[in-house]
Amino acid sequence: REMARVAASDPMIGFVNPRSNNATLATLPLQDRFRHLEPEAAHQAWKAVAPRLPDMSYAPTAVGFCLLCRWKVLAEFGDFDEIYGLGYHEENDLVMRANRCGYRAALANKAFVWHAGEASFSLLDLPRTAREAKNREILFARYPEYERLTETYFNSPEHRAERVLGALIPGADGKIDVAFDFSAFGAYHNGTFMAGWQLLNAALTRWGGRFNIFVLCSLDAYRFHDFAALGVLRRDPLGPELFGALFRVGQPFSVGDLDVLTMKAAVVGLYMLDTISIDCGHLSSPSLYNLWQFMLEHADLVVTTSQLTADQFERRFRYGDHVVRMRSMHSLDVEDYRGDLATRTTSTPGGPLLLEQIEQPFFLVIGNKFPHKYVIETTNALSEAFPELRIVALGAPGYDADPVDTDVEGLRPSEQYAPARLSTRPNIIVAPTGDLTERQMGELYATARAIVFPTHYEGFGFPILNALAAHTPILARRNPAVEEVWRSQGCNPNVHFFDLTAELVDLLSSDISWVETPPSHSGGDATRSAGEILHGLEAAIAGVDYHRIVARIRAVHFAHDIAKTEDLTAKLQSARSKLRHLQEQALAADQSVGGRIMGWARRQAAARPRLWRGVSRLVNKIVNAIKPLPPEAVLLLRSQEKLIAQSGVFDRAWYVERYEDVEETGRDPFRHFIDHGLEEGRDPGPNFSTAFYLEQNPDVFDSGLTALVHYLAFGRAEGRKAKA
Repeated sequence: REMARVAASDPMIGFVNPRSNNATLATLPLQDRFRHLEPEAAHQAWKAVAPRLPDMSYAPTAVGFCLLCRWKVLAEFGDFDEIYGLGYHEENDLVMRANRCGYRAALANKAFVWHAGEASFSLLDLPRTAREAKNREILFARYPEYERLTETYFNSPEHRAERVLGALIPGADGKIDVAFDFSAFGAYHNGTFMAGWQLLNAALTRWGGRFNIFVLCSLDAYRFHDFAALGVLRRDPLGPELFGALFRVGQPFSVGDLDVLTMKAAVVGLYMLDTISIDCGHLSSPSLYNLWQFMLEHADLVVTTSQLTADQFERRFRYGDHVVRMRSMHSLDVEDYRGDLATRTTSTPGGPLLLEQIEQPFFLVIGNKFPHKYVIETTNALSEAFPELRIVALGAPGYDADPVDTDVEGLRPSEQYAPARLSTRPNIIVAPTGDLTERQMGELYATARAIVFPTHYEGFGFPILNALAAHTPILARRNPAVEEVWRSQGCNPNVHFFDLTAELVDLLSSDISWVETPPSHSGGDATRSAGEILHGLEAAIAGVDYHRIVARIRAVHFAHDIAKTEDLTAKLQSARSKLRHLQEQALAADQSVGGRIMGWARRQAAARPRLWRGVSRLVNKIVNAIKPLPPEAVLLLRSQEKLIAQSGVFDRAWYVERYEDVEETGRDPFRHFIDHGLEEGRDPGPNFSTAFYLEQNPDVFDSGLTALVHYLAFGRAEGRKAKA
């Protein structure tokens, strides 16, 4: 009844299949683990996915295991062709036959028929592969479009959506596979990676009863961050595995990131940390803005790490109406950071900075290479104001570059506002932050006189918690996200705020010392954050929608199509430029004495090929000896070998068989053709006739080019025929 209803929904539907556990394109769910289940288990697996699908889906063909055929289609186009013998591809032939007149095949997604698979042919002696291969050859010869249509279907957004929806079905252990997308994680340390490690560690406990958890990252990152110690398995970001949900820590920055997010899971979650890459013009680009806008419209869950970050994304982007949005701050429990800095280590040794190399006391300036962190300007100001102290600049750019003194008094007025570079003052020490182990970072935090956090923009503020964990005062530029972290710590008096660098210098000139305060756990630890995000993921899974998944995947496919078109356009423009250059070279050859002599020789060779071969060789030797051709034309003639070799028009066996004297010379056939055959008017193979081309295009004689080179450089693009 359901199959008949689907057939009646469109007068051009000629064939309908139900869904099945084991029926090629009619299979649902698509994962191999469901194919050989017993009927009841297979039916339950189908019921887990089918309600999310539309009533019917169009397909390029149908499967004969259970097939509804419209009567008038059979009456008009006939039934199965007996040329296919005992079976395989006979139903495809019928569907293709009718499709030539517009009739379609469809899948009734709300109908299910269990299929054992191969049962009909199990008693035959002839192997399946032999029958299938023979019949496939017949089908492809009759309907060349069949292979393209089926390939398009299996790569379609609709088919991919069905596949990822199958990943939401729990396994035998009752759990769904989910993954953290750490594909951007490198083999070094930064705040984003710390947040990811912290969340993963908590999720393994908090989510373990609901999900099997994996990480997507490189092998180097997996080893560096010691994820194996957590007992979590790694999967390659480009591997074949699919997941019920994927949660990315950090913003996506490339189309490759989109591929991972959209193609590997039914539910996509993002932890968006800040908008700095959009707000700073030197970091931003139209494509990055479009990428983020796309993800905020098409993701299922978006988590922000502070109220400031949430507000900034709200101001700059539009969310899809379905998107589950929430704010979940990283762990606000200082104890979490004390454990990180004191005990967690990695298998990779630290960088060149060791604590014993730093003379006490010192100020520690925290940041990275990006200008908004304001490390260089702050370090320069502090090194001038406190020449008796060491200033350790953590993450300052210029570590490997030649430093330039930025004393204002020594600069011309026009240079005072140029991008700053690190001073040459001897009290500055640069530490490359990513190369230090967590233990070394902890030692720096714990032994500094004070921590300076001068960033103008921050999405959260890990240094606040790291400093409090190390019992070291911290001076931070006033920022709403940093203040939010500070308030979670009961407005701890060991956090001091400034607005201007001059205020920072004044604060450090006063007595900044540690004030003992009772511990504050008001914000909750990483387990709290993992629980909040789990709640968001469960809400997103409950609201998963087939059509949204299809739209998301189709948009990414379209982006790839556009990229391919742009690449093709660029190649086309390059080819046209080269073509114009070749035309200029050909014109130069045509206008030269040598070009006219060669043109006259080629006319004679074309009219009397055997008689003029020797004469042509002599003329060419004379022309080459006196070198009447301009340099551009000579360059063109020298490049003709590569042009011919890449064209594929030269047929070595055909050339030797056609011209018996070639074998007698003992020379390589292609070398003979390049050195002699071209100018003698010989054909390179069965697909190009020199005589025909010259007869049809007499202008080629005066072009300064041989017939074949002219065809490859110009004639083919102009639509000139290569042979009769």
